[in-house]
Amino acid sequence: MEDEPINDREGSGTTYGYYDASGTCLGYAQEQYVDTSYGKDTRLIFLDVDETPLDYQSSRSGRILYDENDEEIGSGKIGRSGVSLLDQWYTNLYCAVFKTETDGTRQIDFMDRMAMLWRLERDYRSIDDNPVNTGVQIYETVAVVFVLILLIGSSFSKWRQKKKN
Repeated sequence: MEDEPINDREGSGTTYGYYDASGTCLGYAQEQYVDTSYGKDTRLIFLDVDETPLDYQSSRSGRILYDENDEEIGSGKIGRSGVSLLDQWYTNLYCAVFKTETDGTRQIDFMDRMAMLWRLERDYRSIDDNPVNTGVQIYETVAVVFVLILLIGSSFSKWRQKKKN
């Protein structure tokens, strides 16, 4: 995937070109300012090798996939989760998930999903700058587990005492 201008659209925004191993172009994704059902918006428009727009497009952030009628047909999300029980967002590991509802005739190209992923990742560029788990997080995880064990143990001993009586 490369960032490149496309002929007459070069002033409209970032363009991602998709190429196979031999250098053959497979298609494009391009940011464009377009008219939508609720007004003007910047969208990620997907184009074939002839620069013809496909029948779906993404929000600029990559979070929502729209059909040609501007109806939501899918979504993308990216999230992080850590080891700490109390702080689930402190890690350098993340996962992206794409869900699409199609009528069986529309196929969402893998590289178009990758372009959406690039847009989703843009919001998470600083993930790798954070340490995975600090001493405080490890301590709080151990403390919570210890408290849970104490609570379960005390409940169990009360239950055994009631059973004896």
